[in-house]
Amino acid sequence: MSNPQINELVDYIKKAKQAGQSDDQTRQILLKNGWSDAEVAEAFTAIIPVDKPQQQQPQAQPQVVSQPKPQSLAQPQAQSQPTQSRTFETRKSHSGMFFAVLIILAVLGTAEYFIVWQNDSIKNYLDKFLLPSTNLPAVENEVVNTPKTTQLNLATVKITAVLQDYDINKGVVSTLFSKAADKVAYCAPKKAGGKIDCFLNDEKLSNAYSYKPYWIGISPDGKRVVFLYLDSVKKQSFIFENGVEGTRYDGTITSPAFTDDSQSFFYTVMGKDNKSFIVFNGNVYAPHDKIYGTPQLSSDGRYLLYGARDGQDIFWVADQIK
Repeated sequence: MSNPQINELVDYIKKAKQAGQSDDQTRQILLKNGWSDAEVAEAFTAIIPVDKPQQQQPQAQPQVVSQPKPQSLAQPQAQSQPTQSRTFETRKSHSGMFFAVLIILAVLGTAEYFIVWQNDSIKNYLDKFLLPSTNLPAVENEVVNTPKTTQLNLATVKITAVLQDYDINKGVVSTLFSKAADKVAYCAPKKAGGKIDCFLNDEKLSNAYSYKPYWIGISPDGKRVVFLYLDSVKKQSFIFENGVEGTRYDGTITSPAFTDDSQSFFYTVMGKDNKSFIVFNGNVYAPHDKIYGTPQLSSDGRYLLYGARDGQDIFWVADQIK
């Protein structure tokens, strides 16, 4: 078969058979999930030479007590069987029919329970063990939840424009968009004098530095804008927020991050003395020879979690928030 979809259907039917699902159930499931009659028929036709026909179990026939033929007047009368023997045969016949009915009811009840109540079990079993590469739902009457696709706003929206006093031919630097995509922070050099100013949309942010920041961060709620600066002359780094310069460190600030509620800001300082430490809302934590990765806040908000090394020891650190 050259049709890969039919091959997929054949694999599905084989695995459904192995799971004990009848052909009729499999056919109904495939039809309800968008497969055409022709595709289903082709898949079943392709699988017939491979699968051995199921042997039908002979059905138990109810015992019938034959009535004696009427005797001719000319023939001699045969000796009749005892009344007790006929009663025994009749009871035996009724008993066999009774048990046959019980077996049929038990089978029907089990089948109904299996179909009605065990759909989830069938699906889990087929999904986990038999149908890892099948995209078809394995169970009849199951509601297929299609993941919602995020609708993109394809309209072109201008957030802001660089003022004419600034030379955009020299490049707009350190551009960052907010999480909500409604704000942009950037820095650009002036045409006269080359001084670099920074903006949040159309609002000019005050700073007194002739050099650009090497990082800009906008908090998740869009209300805080933090700049990281490196004074290349003094070899010091510091944060700048709301017109206020933060503490200067002899080294480089790395891995800056806001907490999800936008209330806290933290980062790592790589000192010139080969020691690194975490700063959380201005509070300095114990130094280490090396800090690995970006620190994470614990789910309860009480600890800073990160990897570190001191000497030959590598370990996890859980610093309690001060």
